[in-house]
Amino acid sequence: MDCQVKKPKGWPSDVEYLPCHSKPSPALPPALHDRFCSEPPACSKYHARHSESLVVILKIDSSSPFDSSRDPKSGHRENERSCHPAVGQRGLFAAKDIPPNTFIVPYFGHVHLESETDEQSNYDMLLTRVPGIGSISIDATTTGNVARFVNDYRGISIRPNCNIVSWAENGLEGMGIESASKPIKAGTELCVSYGKGFWSRFKSEEGADEDLSTSKTVRLKSGALADVGQSNRDHISALLDRQRARLALHKTRASPQDPFEKEKFGEHHSKPSMDEG
Repeated sequence: MDCQVKKPKGWPSDVEYLPCHSKPSPALPPALHDRFCSEPPACSKYHARHSESLVVILKIDSSSPFDSSRDPKSGHRENERSCHPAVGQRGLFAAKDIPPNTFIVPYFGHVHLESETDEQSNYDMLLTRVPGIGSISIDATTTGNVARFVNDYRGISIRPNCNIVSWAENGLEGMGIESASKPIKAGTELCVSYGKGFWSRFKSEEGADEDLSTSKTVRLKSGALADVGQSNRDHISALLDRQRARLALHKTRASPQDPFEKEKFGEHHSKPSMDEG
């Protein structure tokens, strides 16, 4: 079946583009290939061709829009920056108005077993658990589609406008991005909640408590220092810089449990027990 989905302009040369479906890892049992790595029928809402008209990948620059307004409930400003926190990186944007609760784009990548997990990956999400086999996850680090560019909402908006969801249809299963309960206007960046499982990995690391709203370096899980002030900083550095700035703003007050930490992305992240930062 030819899904006829074209590679987006500006696709990174070091990431394999998957236009139609995820690909299996070497260790994934062949009996599961069709279930997790097959192209849905063209008429299915989960088919990748539908996303071509809904989303676009854009390079984020100093003029990219972001919301620095105050949270109507807490009164606290989500972010004190003068520009988008991921300048120099890519983001996923609505190409046209998107209704609420609409499946937008599938999440493709390398479908693998728990034993094949890359502990350093920032694009790995738990899909499901299969009896007798264990956890099945999708990692979009080196291979994937446009969904891998969706950013966390922190520092960009007051709340996420999308969720990461799992889907099942006619014996096939996968994951994707779905709009939340409000419509999304054309030109708006799509944002999800990465959840506690993602961010807590980077908390309490050596030197991690410094205020990154003023510091230009962060300590990654490996212990290496990365410059987050350069335009060519990697994806995770941008995310970490953004979150640390948010934490620094709120560290002196007791905050209620973040309701968005329970969004689908947090529930599906492949390493929730690690409480990633």
